Amino acid sequence: MYALILSFILISSLFSVNIEYTNLKDETTTINITRNHNSICKDIKATPDIVWSGSFVSSNIPKVCTKSFITTVGKITPISFYKDVKTIGELELISFMQDAQSDENMLVIDTRLNKWYKLRTIPTAINIPFNLIDEDQYEFEDILNTLGVKIVNDEYDFSKAKTLALVDNASWCMQSTWAMQNLSKIGYPKEKILWYRAGLTGWSMLNLTTVIPN
Repeated sequence: MYALILSFILISSLFSVNIEYTNLKDETTTINITRNHNSICKDIKATPDIVWSGSFVSSNIPKVCTKSFITTVGKITPISFYKDVKTIGELELISFMQDAQSDENMLVIDTRLNKWYKLRTIPTAINIPFNLIDEDQYEFEDILNTLGVKIVNDEYDFSKAKTLALVDNASWCMQSTWAMQNLSKIGYPKEKILWYRAGLTGWSMLNLTTVIPN
């Protein structure tokens, strides 16, 4: 499976994966996906009183070693949204991204609205907002073309549909689930959809590399 998840992503926390990334200006560069820990954070030993005090982090921990997220928004999503859609974690997503470098039939899709996407996203993700995956939207046929779907005799042809990894903000964000619903309505093969439920918040919580697509 994805080359044994890239050999457990080069030994788990020590991994470093290079990905070719093209920004919105069509400039291509190599992005190194790794866990970007500040050096002063690496010597902190996790103990119950450090992790579960105050705002879940003790006040004596350096600010650079912590992250803050809004937790009062959205709705909690289930771990499995559709029976045939596979929910994946960070290692599977990174392995998918690596394989997609040589397979144009694999796409990481950021399903968030464009104003969210432009602030920060996961490397290699292209932006197809969930609300544009809709037969009533004038961009719909262009989106289908991006996904490898054709319209033949007024019917959808999914024979060359691409395998998608969907991403949004977090497990409280419904934008990927809405995208899955919209894709399901037109008959997109569910076995060709992967869902990274943790979203950008989960990715950032682990200090994984993000990009600003401008």
